[in-house]
Amino acid sequence: MSCGVEMPFFSIVMPTRNRASLLKSSLKTAVDQSFDDYEVLVCDNNSKDDTREVVEAFMSQSSRIRYVNPERDLSMWDNWDFALKHARGRFIIYLSDDDGLLLDCLSYAHDLISKFELKLLVWTFAI
Repeated sequence: MSCGVEMPFFSIVMPTRNRASLLKSSLKTAVDQSFDDYEVLVCDNNSKDDTREVVEAFMSQSSRIRYVNPERDLSMWDNWDFALKHARGRFIIYLSDDDGLLLDCLSYAHDLISKFELKLLVWTFAI
């Protein structure tokens, strides 16, 4: 990786737009993981609410969080692509702003990836 930036194992990519109230809960589940080697990338699709302030409050408590904003309105798909281009992780997890992660999910995913030398891990259902 260039610029001396270390590549985390996971990037939790969180595309969002004008849903700060939902983002708070989702972001908390991303920050409260038992696994350590990851970043959280919030990609704010030019929100007009207090999304940036919510993310900055979390950033003051965790150095894992990064915030990007295209500074213009993008389609949902273009925002997801914009977010992906800013992710640094070896593996990418998209986490919607109205979803959450269980405490040990990154540890579990890491164990599976390492044990079976996976290049891709997909889960299609969650509770």
